[in-house]
Parts: sequence; C-alpha cells; structure tokens
Amino acid sequence: DDKSSKSDDAQKTALDSTNTSADEEMDATDNNGVSEENLAAELYKGNIVNYLLVPEGVEIPVGLEQDMIIVNLPANKTYAASKDILETMKDLDLLDNVAAVGMEKDDCSISEIADKMEAKDGEDAEVAFGGLFGQPDLKALVKQETNLALLPAEFLPMDKEAAKEQEELFEKVTEKFAMLGIPVIVDRSSQEKTDLAKLEWIKVYGVLYGCEDQMNEKFEAAVKVAEK
Repeated sequence: DDKSSKSDDAQKTALDSTNTSADEEMDATDNNGVSEENLAAELYKGNIVNYLLVPEGVEIPVGLEQDMIIVNLPANKTYAASKDILETMKDLDLLDNVAAVGMEKDDCSISEIADKMEAKDGEDAEVAFGGLFGQPDLKALVKQETNLALLPAEFLPMDKEAAKEQEELFEKVTEKFAMLGIPVIVDRSSQEKTDLAKLEWIKVYGVLYGCEDQMNEKFEAAVKVAEK
C-alpha cells in the first residue's frame, strides 16, 4: 500500500542517496521542494517537537507533516535504545513490540530480549542490535523494519559545557532516523522531578502500543495510593 511504499522509499534513500524515486519527487513538490524526510529532520531541531499519532488505516491530511512528526501506529517494531527503556517496556508487558535494541546481546540485562537476540535454527534473530543510540546501525534497523525509535533523555543536549557537541550529535542522529522514515521519541521520564510525574510517562507508552486504558488505570491507581 502507499504507506509501506513510502517507508521503503525513505529507507532506500537513506542507504543509497543516488536512488531517487518518483514518490519522493512528488513529496518534494508538495512541500515546496523539501522532502518529508528533510522536513522531519528540521522539526527535531525545534525547542518543542509536536507529534501526530496516526491509527492504522487512517489517512493523514496533506500538509501536517510540515508541522508534526508523524508516528504511524501500531509502533510494533520499536528500536529501544537503552536499558531503562527496556525495563519500562518489560514492566508494562510491551517487550513483544521490540525489534531492535541499543546494546549487544551480552550487555542486555533483559533476559527475554537477550534470548531473542540469538539466531536459532538457521533463522535471523528476532531482535537485532541496532547500534548505540548515538551511532545507530541503519542497515540493521531497515532490515528489522523499525517503525519507531525510543531514545533515553541523556541523548538530549543538556550539559552546558558540552551543549554544542551534544546538539550536533542529536541533530545528526535524528536526521539519520528521519531519512529512514523512523520517528524518534525521547523518553524524558528520568528528568521529571516527582515519582508520579515519572510514572505518568506510562501514558505515552499506552498510546503508542494500544493499551491506553490499561496505562491510565495503572497511573490513576498510583495517584490514589500517593494521596493516602
């Protein structure tokens, strides 16, 4: 269908810049000469990044990609870049949505994922090492058909002394993901000041993985406990 075709075109463009498809040329024309991938790369540079989560089968209104990062649901082939993100997904019973991770098998402390990173019976591993979050392995992510990248908060430019270097790395990496058509969301729960604020991030996971009601109930239960 059109969605998978555009995703394939974006992936091929990132890996082989000499191949330009007719679909990409059309996208560039529709966006004043700028491709959707380049638009996305620019959006990540803003102080505030807006997202549009699009349920499966829903048509995206023309022009929204100029102002928002489009996340097509379900995000069932996620690149989980850090141990903390994996632990969150384990706690929420969401590990089946992981297609690639940001650590080697021997460094993965989540046994369910480490087991899936081992090739069995001549078949490719179910979960791949997608490179460190500062150096993503684009070929591995394409092979896994990755449709979302979850990155940790430490990836954001925060250290004043190294702000410029961090900002350059952030822009470089998000641009790579954008060229593949893979949306990036940074889990900033670790930066929240209270335990409830940190926990509230499970609502984001609920929306991304189709379990919004369950996560809302879990959060509301925690609020009631905190109020006692």
